Amino acid sequence: MSSPPYPTPPQISAIFAKCSTDEEIAKLRHLFAPDCDGHVTGQEHHLGGSRSTGEDWVLHLETMNAIYDKSTFAVEIVHVFGGGEEPWVCMEAVVSAKTLEGKDYRNEFVWVMRFNTEGKIDKIRAYYDTAHTEAAIAPEMKKAALQQQDK
Repeated sequence: MSSPPYPTPPQISAIFAKCSTDEEIAKLRHLFAPDCDGHVTGQEHHLGGSRSTGEDWVLHLETMNAIYDKSTFAVEIVHVFGGGEEPWVCMEAVVSAKTLEGKDYRNEFVWVMRFNTEGKIDKIRAYYDTAHTEAAIAPEMKKAALQQQDK
């Protein structure tokens, strides 16, 4: 029996459950197609908007990760639908952590992703509770985004 052409739900869960350190996020670079196109929803959220390369998505994850106390960071993959024989995947997850300022942060989100025939993500739509994110950690995220741009 041949293996499915696209990552399976357990494989996707295992990949995204390990995003708590910069090193782990750097390992995700191979997962994104160079021309990975997508959008983070939210009009009033400063991380909302379009991204057009895999590197843009890695920068997005690094920026988000920069505001957390890494020792408290956890990702719970709630559901993964699709994958395996299907290129489209819907992943529901919850991130919880303390910010560097000591605030509790918990956010539920959904990523809808399409994998290409090489097993790389080439399309993403990301749905976050952006009002919560903006209210809870906006100053820290803005500071982290500026620091990431300066790298």
